[in-house]
Amino acid sequence: MTEKVDKLIIDARELIEKFQSSFESSTATANELISILGSTLKIEKAKLEQLHTSIQTDRAELNSFISSKITKLQEDLATESKIMDALAIKTEKVKVLTVKLENAEKRVNDLLSEKPVMKSCIADVKLYLPTSLRLVTR
Repeated sequence: MTEKVDKLIIDARELIEKFQSSFESSTATANELISILGSTLKIEKAKLEQLHTSIQTDRAELNSFISSKITKLQEDLATESKIMDALAIKTEKVKVLTVKLENAEKRVNDLLSEKPVMKSCIADVKLYLPTSLRLVTR
């Protein structure tokens, strides 16, 4: 019976030693994997920080670009507004001048239509003037 107990103790010790060896090997492998994972995560974190910085720079440049385009559009709109105002003033002047021209053309046409009557009157005056002068001078 002591031999059996001794054998059981020896078997238990061998099992414990194998377990201890396996545990140490697994622990070393796990520690190595954790170290590799930590290094990989640090590298990825650095890449993400670099990407974040790059995105912030790009966003700032884009905001600046958009702001400059908005400013240019506002300037163009102000210029266009001034041009439209000037055009409205000139259009109003053209309308006034058009009315004046129409009135002048009407007056010229009226005068041209009166021209034959005036010629007739002048001819009559020329015809009767000598006779009238003779009568007055007598």
